[in-house]
Amino acid sequence: MKIEVYTNMAIKDLKKQFHDYFEFLKIEFFSKKHGYEESSNKKNIYEANTLLKSISSKIKDTVIEFDEHTTVQAFEKKFYDTLGLNVQVFRKSGQVYIETSLTDAWTLSHQNSEGKLLSELDVIEPTNALDKDIWE
Repeated sequence: MKIEVYTNMAIKDLKKQFHDYFEFLKIEFFSKKHGYEESSNKKNIYEANTLLKSISSKIKDTVIEFDEHTTVQAFEKKFYDTLGLNVQVFRKSGQVYIETSLTDAWTLSHQNSEGKLLSELDVIEPTNALDKDIWE
């Protein structure tokens, strides 16, 4: 798997390439770096139309390679080390995306599978736990 990076690209182009590989994951880019198992502050998120060359002096035409066994931590580190970009992986959970900050050691494949499972559970009709019929 690879993400092609060009200096004149917008963030949305990288996001789309990543999402094409992992239907239940997305990436976001932030102006400030986060630590291992730390979340990122929403106020530091870049808009999707932001050009890459405007947020990092390390941006260059390159290819970021990874596979389904790459951990979230390694994936995010590769973007920072290669391009100076602070990226955070998010996993779908029902109708929302949550940061994977506490599961940085999981692989992208594991994250995607978990996102699929959590999203499928969300479409099940909610049940009333006080309804005796569901326990009998």
